[in-house]
Amino acid sequence: MKDIISSFKPLSFICPFYISLIISSILLSLFVISANNLYAYIEAHPSSITFSATKELDGAVVSTPASQGIVVFDSLLSDNITWISYSDTSWIILSDPSINSGSKDISVSIDPNIVSLLPVGTYSGSIVIRSDKGESISIQVGLAVTEAEPEPEEPFEPISITNSLLTPEFFYVEFPIPYRVVKDKDIFILITHNELLPSEWWAYSCKEDSYCSFYLFSQNGILAPNYEELKYNLKNVLINSFNSTVNIPFGGFRLIGLEGDAQIKIISKDPFENSIIEILNYNLSIQPIVGSWLITEYINGIPFEYKDELHPENKYLMTLYEHRGQLAGQWRLPRGDIPLNVSYGAIDPSCEGLVLDALTNSIKFSGCNSGPLYVIKIENYYNEVRNTEMEMIYNIYSFNGTMIEGNWQYREKGKEWSLLEPFKGVRYDNSYTPPH
Repeated sequence: MKDIISSFKPLSFICPFYISLIISSILLSLFVISANNLYAYIEAHPSSITFSATKELDGAVVSTPASQGIVVFDSLLSDNITWISYSDTSWIILSDPSINSGSKDISVSIDPNIVSLLPVGTYSGSIVIRSDKGESISIQVGLAVTEAEPEPEEPFEPISITNSLLTPEFFYVEFPIPYRVVKDKDIFILITHNELLPSEWWAYSCKEDSYCSFYLFSQNGILAPNYEELKYNLKNVLINSFNSTVNIPFGGFRLIGLEGDAQIKIISKDPFENSIIEILNYNLSIQPIVGSWLITEYINGIPFEYKDELHPENKYLMTLYEHRGQLAGQWRLPRGDIPLNVSYGAIDPSCEGLVLDALTNSIKFSGCNSGPLYVIKIENYYNEVRNTEMEMIYNIYSFNGTMIEGNWQYREKGKEWSLLEPFKGVRYDNSYTPPH
């Protein structure tokens, strides 16, 4: 038995060479197995993304979300995998939908033009990444489309305008009114006059054929039976998209015979709430050319003032009168009073308008009268110096209440007119009773 036991050797006596060979064989087998199972594959991060967009009622996208990124890479960073990316919905935009290889970043955004056509709601789509190994990755994309909260409207303050014009001037205005104030409302343009219509308001109404006229709206505070039919037709009025205003035209006539104070109002009436809002109050002072004037003529650039050279306090004044379209005048000269033939000048009614300056949000007036306001003619005036009868014409182009300015010319009766030269007149008083 002892011999048998003693015949077994400890493991340590086995040759180290054989132990090393066994371990190497095991490791080689494991490496071969792993190598057979190891290959590159594509990955992407993150696995899902979401967008949110806000748009107005008219569809315009007012809040476009920023683009987001997706990282695509292969597991071994070997750059030997070819892949392509694409989306399955039209509102997803990929920065590089072409064929790629290896690792790369993709930028993902939404198309605002397509989103503007989508109703409010939530939407989903996918980005697909497919490799040449037959692998496919799907990344979920979510989209929430919401409606923008309307900005709070500032309280509307009625527009107040004061203007002064002359009776011969052509009157036409375009009232710039915020569209939100007149939208879906009944609009009335009303006018009164302190002398001609002291207790009446007349409506300026335009029919379907664009014919506009005045109709009695109220008298002594009592509405006309058909007042609701006198609303202003806004169908043919253009909306200014730049500053969201609607320019309401009014007028188109000369102010002859209307001297005094006129008042124009624009009011809106809500057909459902039966509420009335004053939108605009326009006060117009219409000035006639009435009073006495000290005239200064220029002859060859030299001024000549109509006054007594020995007694300068004695002035030879031109007096003018105007009332309800009737004109008259006379000139008190050393030899007596000379009657004047006064008439309204021919004026080009091209523009006497009111314009809203969008930059300063202020209202400006513009006028372009090409002819004289008044024409004064003197006929059969005997000139003692020349010992002949003379004719003179005075064209008044401007009148600011205290001064008139224009040009004048003269001739001996039957001969050629002189060259036009300037003249001016300074007002001494504003009252004059015409001769009977």
